[in-house]
Amino acid sequence: MLSGESFESFLERWNGFLRGDDVLAGWGFFWSEALRREGAKVPEHIDLRLLARKALRTRPGDVEACAAQFATPTERPFADGRTGRRLAAALDVAKALVRIAAQGGK
Repeated sequence: MLSGESFESFLERWNGFLRGDDVLAGWGFFWSEALRREGAKVPEHIDLRLLARKALRTRPGDVEACAAQFATPTERPFADGRTGRRLAAALDVAKALVRIAAQGGK
């Protein structure tokens, strides 16, 4: 934490990273709204948790439990630890939702 960058530096890099047509996908809205409150640009947002709940017709649990419910091939984590596992699970959920949508919601 002590060697991390300033929030101002993060905002500059974040805002430079975004493109006009980007869409943010996340597990809920907590972090996107926190960023917005702090002055970050936040593009259109898709809530994977809400879409998963509708597709599964039940509470999806956390993102890793949800990915397991879809029984999709698991993405290999991009990073070690919880962050890598959760990002891989979010990708699994997104791919499952795209597949369901392509099949007409079945």
